[in-house]
Amino acid sequence: MRKKILFRILAFGFIPFLIVVAEFYLQYRHAKKVNDRGLTVLTEPDEYLGYRLKRNSFSADGLAYINSDGIRGDSVHTAKSVGFPRILILGNSCAFGAGCRDTEIFSFQLEKMLRSNGYESAIVFNAGVGGYNSNQCRVYLERELERFNPSTIIVYCGWNDLVSATWPFYVPALQLGGKMKPEPKSISKMFQIFERSRLFWSLRSRIRGWSNSIFRCDSGRDTWNQAYLNNFERNMSEIKNWCDERKIKVFFCRLPFDIERHPEKYSDDAFKYSKNGYKNLYQEFDFIIKKIGKENVIDLPAAISGREGEMDVIYDYNHLGIEGHRLAADTIFEFLILKGITY
Repeated sequence: MRKKILFRILAFGFIPFLIVVAEFYLQYRHAKKVNDRGLTVLTEPDEYLGYRLKRNSFSADGLAYINSDGIRGDSVHTAKSVGFPRILILGNSCAFGAGCRDTEIFSFQLEKMLRSNGYESAIVFNAGVGGYNSNQCRVYLERELERFNPSTIIVYCGWNDLVSATWPFYVPALQLGGKMKPEPKSISKMFQIFERSRLFWSLRSRIRGWSNSIFRCDSGRDTWNQAYLNNFERNMSEIKNWCDERKIKVFFCRLPFDIERHPEKYSDDAFKYSKNGYKNLYQEFDFIIKKIGKENVIDLPAAISGREGEMDVIYDYNHLGIEGHRLAADTIFEFLILKGITY
């Protein structure tokens, strides 16, 4: 009898133990994935941003230098540098200029064009970070980038949010560091625990994924996770409001890409996509960018229209090649002059 009681106690205790172990494992895996997202350049952990560019270092491919302020560029492009207009590029690897040298990216060329057209002290800061999503871009701007005293901010962000939207599961504050955990929305202490649990969101996501596969006639092929689109829109709105409050002019870039080379699947956890399904998802993000930016949207797809399939324009499916950066720089320059942004 005693053995049976002891066995039941151990059995009931083992279940909570497994739950705790699973939760710790998912937390660990999340932290590792966050850091791994930035491996195209040398990064270091950050308790707020998840990871950041490693200062005074070269990218893994040797093409980019990260200066003492943790952004791409030489010692001229630091927060203490003088110059006007002061233009800051905010975004992910597309803004960073992955795959191109420091002198080939659009931020460098834009600065050169401004200086050769009457704005001798113009300076363009490139604060793009490979792998960053809109959560990280917003927090990076709010916590650190005001010290660069920008007069203008150009936001080139969205691809990593789009990647996340192909997952059936949703994780709040995705990729942010431990100190940026989302505030719980529930009043109940019990539900607050669930909202902070990786295990809860993981199980919820699997159930949603299974239900899509079972109940949708297309097996969930051309669907997406709307929560990530909503999160992207919130972040873009907050970035715009942050700039408006400080009287900083802000512009949003539409995202150029080559539909013929779209990835049908991003990961084992992602939905598969037909060409039309991927295009529909892209258009949802494009709509948000145009909705937030309104008349202050830079049309980069138009800049490369008809040349998307050229490898020196787009070298994979969304990263600009050398010619693509030149075309982007021309378009941004013309847009800034049209808006009178440099006066």
